[in-house]
Amino acid sequence: ELLAHHDDRLSDTLASVRDGATTTFESAQALGWTRRQRAFEELNMFNRFLAIGETAAHLEHLVKLDRLTLNTVDGVATYAVTE
Repeated sequence: ELLAHHDDRLSDTLASVRDGATTTFESAQALGWTRRQRAFEELNMFNRFLAIGETAAHLEHLVKLDRLTLNTVDGVATYAVTE
């Protein structure tokens, strides 16, 4: 069940970049959170921080899988779907 959850999150994270999210923050905003799929804006500040961290981990994993590319400009990491 946990492995399936992580596969789903990777797919959802990849889809967020396909749909136009380029930063970790934008991707986190595009995803649903908790079992109720709450919007990022509905989370309190602590849970937003956790959501951004989880999203960053999934984005980095997708880079390692060669599904995304990472570009950093002026300290801002941006992601794009690997062609």
